[in-house]
Amino acid sequence: MLSIDDLPVALRDNVTNVDFPFHPGGSAMLVSFKNGLDASVVTGPGTYGGQSGLFELAVGFDGEGVWEDCPLTESGGITGWLTQEDLIALLGRVAEFDSPELAARRRDAERGELEALTIATQFGILRLAGLDGNDNPYDYLEADDFGLSLGLDPDAAEAIRYLRKAAENAAERLDRKHLEELVKEDEAKK
Repeated sequence: MLSIDDLPVALRDNVTNVDFPFHPGGSAMLVSFKNGLDASVVTGPGTYGGQSGLFELAVGFDGEGVWEDCPLTESGGITGWLTQEDLIALLGRVAEFDSPELAARRRDAERGELEALTIATQFGILRLAGLDGNDNPYDYLEADDFGLSLGLDPDAAEAIRYLRKAAENAAERLDRKHLEELVKEDEAKK
């Protein structure tokens, strides 16, 4: 199987994670890139690399499986019978690929991470304020006064208010960043 050390430095710089999951038909490597794409590399009997030491590569969105309409691969999202040189070249194209759809998926993932962090932090504040497993934290978070009417400590309500404002500002920055990317793409097309 290919090693991360076999990849050119410029390609390695775009890698965020490498994993070597079990594959019943041979050896597998999952490479995640900064652009939000995953590349699954497999070699061995029963793959589109066969016993000849060649590789197959499938591309997918981060954690979502094979992208069947990927413009970088053959029909069905998989390209097979790749030599090591062909594989490295295709991995380079995957690492450098971008599109409006991929940019939108990255933005949605960033917003999802922000929302999850915000909710987790709000729950932590409520726990510190004395809520326990019998309390529904959403009752406090969805109240107009962030739970003051339910007996929430004023300092905890203020912390939640501050956190919510910080999260809204971060979401606005993400939206501005995405808009700037779209403008740059439009200018590059002209």
